[in-house]
Amino acid sequence: MTTIYPISQTRHAAKHWQRFSSYAFAANSAILPLVGTELAKAALAFPIALIQQGKGFVPAAVLGLEPGKNLFVAPDGRWLGSYVPSALRGYPFLLGNTEDGKQLL
Repeated sequence: MTTIYPISQTRHAAKHWQRFSSYAFAANSAILPLVGTELAKAALAFPIALIQQGKGFVPAAVLGLEPGKNLFVAPDGRWLGSYVPSALRGYPFLLGNTEDGKQLL
């Protein structure tokens, strides 16, 4: 499992970001969460499911028929779909919440 670190000036000031050139990192993601603003575009590209998260449900893109297999990533890492979910476009960044409710990148 990947270790997640919050972006901070102390840890990351001397670093730079370079956009990824392959979607191979997503080859094992059969289901990805979606945000409300992308539902209309995502629904035209792949099936949408509602996944239980805590006491509620979140929309998710169904990208594969079995766990660990994404049918939208070619063996050479190309994206094969007409729409790329925001969870992949922002890679390797995630938004997270602290215990006191603040958001971190």
